[in-house]
Amino acid sequence: MSGSINLNIRLGYLDADPEVRHIAFNKLMVTIKLVTHEEWTDQSGQRQQHTEWHTIKVYNKLAELCARYLRKGYLVYFEGRNHTRKYRARNGEMRYVTEMVAHSMRIIQGKNKSSSGMCEQEAVLCQKGSEEVVSQQDYLMDLHFGPS
Repeated sequence: MSGSINLNIRLGYLDADPEVRHIAFNKLMVTIKLVTHEEWTDQSGQRQQHTEWHTIKVYNKLAELCARYLRKGYLVYFEGRNHTRKYRARNGEMRYVTEMVAHSMRIIQGKNKSSSGMCEQEAVLCQKGSEEVVSQQDYLMDLHFGPS
C-alpha cells in the first residue's frame, strides 16, 4: 500500500525565457526559472518579503508548448512532482538538486497583464496526456545535466 503523494504546485513569474535543450533519444527538455514572492507583516508592524527561485523541468509535448508560448515576466501556474538528482561537482564533491518536474502548465498572465490568449485546447490536451509521457521518461531524470 502506498500512502504517499508527491504533488507540487507553483504559481509565479518567469525569471527568464525558457531554456530549451535536446536530450537523449532526440527528446526535448525545457528548464524554467520561476520566482515566487511571499509578503507579510511581522509582529512589530514591519512589512516583510521573501523571494524563492524554483527550477522547473518540463519534457516532451508540454516542453514544446512551454518553449513556444512562455516568456520572461509571464505569470504561470505549474503542477508536477519533486525530483532530487545528484551530480559530482568539479571539485569532486557530490551535490544534490531538487527540482520540480511539471506535468501541467497554465499561463495566467502574459506580459501585457491580461489573461493569456494561448491556444487553450492545445494546452489542455497536453495536460491530460503529459503525466503519462513524463512517467514513461522517468529514466531520463537520472541523467546528468549539470557541470561535471
